[in-house]
Amino acid sequence: EPVACHHDPQQAQDYANVAAAVHVADAWVNKHKLGSSGERFEIKIRPEALQLLNIEIYELEEIWELAKEDVQQILNQFMTQ
Repeated sequence: EPVACHHDPQQAQDYANVAAAVHVADAWVNKHKLGSSGERFEIKIRPEALQLLNIEIYELEEIWELAKEDVQQILNQFMTQ
């Protein structure tokens, strides 16, 4: 359900929070060009997803700054350059 509903997390019935997290993660990695989701256009983060997760949009930048180095190390483990 989280994967099937990640473009519209409010459609999820049992796992709306997880679908919202997948939605935000999908949009975020797309924005920062981390790997390829197959999307050609920037994905807009739905405000409803942020509400479900109790996150403000400005907090995503703070989270990114805290996680950026770890994310890069993980990507280096799984992706060839």
